[in-house]
Amino acid sequence: MKLKEFYEEIHGDYNEILTRLMKEERIEKFVLKLLEKNPLNDLKEKIDQRNWQDAFVCAHTLKGLSLNLSFTDFTEKVSDLTELLRYASDETINLEQVNQAYSIVKANYENIVKAIQKYK
Repeated sequence: MKLKEFYEEIHGDYNEILTRLMKEERIEKFVLKLLEKNPLNDLKEKIDQRNWQDAFVCAHTLKGLSLNLSFTDFTEKVSDLTELLRYASDETINLEQVNQAYSIVKANYENIVKAIQKYK
């Protein structure tokens, strides 16, 4: 699988990332780093602890990572979760909605990891 095919499989924007980083080697370096540590672990831990501020920070960081790598489809999913957490408190949170959004993010992220492993 070529890098462009990887981006097609995950519904990312290959041309955008290539314009930004200019070389496939740079793109590959950052994409492969996603196999080193799963950022969803921290996010899930914060949600389970009902630590809404830190959960928001984790989701927002993941959104930034996704934007920087031009993972277009994933960015949309993690943005939805980020917005649910932005002003969350124990009084305002809809835990079912947050868990559902997290499940969507997790499934999408797992698809990205599988695609990276195929690419690698």
